Amino acid sequence: MVVADGWWQTFLDSSRWDWHGWVPIGSIATALALGALFVQTAIARGEARREIADRRDDDRRREVALERASTPYLSIEGRSSSGGQYGNVNIRCDVHVDGTGVALGAVFNLHRQLEPGVFDHVNTPEPIRFLRPGMSVPITFECPPDFYEDKPFLIYVDCTFSNSLGRQVAFRVDGHAKPPVGLIFTAPPLYRWPWDEVVKPE
Repeated sequence: MVVADGWWQTFLDSSRWDWHGWVPIGSIATALALGALFVQTAIARGEARREIADRRDDDRRREVALERASTPYLSIEGRSSSGGQYGNVNIRCDVHVDGTGVALGAVFNLHRQLEPGVFDHVNTPEPIRFLRPGMSVPITFECPPDFYEDKPFLIYVDCTFSNSLGRQVAFRVDGHAKPPVGLIFTAPPLYRWPWDEVVKPE
């Protein structure tokens, strides 16, 4: 036991511990430890950011799914044209409703082209208070006596309504007017959906 204690004391008292090279070695070891800590911290932060982004993506997908389930698809079809009161021209269309959800307070506006790129508002019928899928509802645009021209001209109808969540939906459909047929729509409705306005996560 005395021999062992003497050996240990000799080891501790050895001049090797006075070597000046231990200081830079200790500094390198400290730097390596700090570097490892920095890398681990950066990895942890990156994982946390990815988790937050994933949660935001999930929230957005759920919000879009709810919006889609609450928003019907409206389309409009030209039906006929006839004379109206005071010589006005009554143009009848049907509004068709598909999809899911309900449309509230649907407002339709008829515009006609005056010159290339310039359109003028013609008429806005009474709003349709409630629409649900499966319905086809007639609307009538009351146009002035001089609405028609000698040849067909461009028109468009725009519509705004609210879904059951209170979000506004809008669409526009282009076509032309031709007597005595009325309105002929030549393209599908171009929609601005509520989920187009959902802010994407950064």
